Amino acid sequence: MSAPGSVSAPVVIGLVCEGESDAIVLQAVLDQVFGVEGYRLRPLRLGHGRHGPVGGKSAVQRWCERHGPEIGVSLLRDCQLLIVHLDADARKALKIATTKELCEVIQGWLGLDRRRREDRRTMSPRLIIVIPKEATDTWLLATLGSANPQLESAEGPRARLVAAGELPPSDAPWSVRRERYAQLSARLAAQLPQLGEVLFELRHFLEKLSRFRAGPSPARAPEAAAGRRG
Repeated sequence: MSAPGSVSAPVVIGLVCEGESDAIVLQAVLDQVFGVEGYRLRPLRLGHGRHGPVGGKSAVQRWCERHGPEIGVSLLRDCQLLIVHLDADARKALKIATTKELCEVIQGWLGLDRRRREDRRTMSPRLIIVIPKEATDTWLLATLGSANPQLESAEGPRARLVAAGELPPSDAPWSVRRERYAQLSARLAAQLPQLGEVLFELRHFLEKLSRFRAGPSPARAPEAAAGRRG
């Protein structure tokens, strides 16, 4: 615990994310939970291809399998919290049915053995796997009103946002889509208390973040004091 009147150093959060738009959504949630000055985001890049950063399920899998041994019980040395994101629509390619099964697959990619996976008491609160029931876009779709638990499982949420005029089409410049994603994500952040009561996987993510914040304060990384978050 910090002494009265003292200012805690920001938490360094490593983020492994399937796509750039997903990262915008998750960062808006983190802004709301930790406060903009309460953390520093360290995006952990999945790699680069001919046309820029790569993403998708395969890239997340490669990152986890490559870096899992570095994580261990203590996670990455320069992060207090590691968040690994994958949209649940990836379960179709993996031929599994539930987000629980998908979470176990990701844990396997990270090299967590079955005994550790089955004993939740040994799972570090410093590792959070976030899996929206279909895609992070469903959380944005819920901000338009009439949110219900079934909406989180809606297929084609991005197409529905485009049809509603909330997102530009996929062939629009990324700079235009990024700005709109930021606006929709800010709306999500403002509605988190209400939507967290309705959307199961969003609530699950918020509960994991709360457990991390309530736990013992880990040693801050040296990089935490350097500059603003990315």
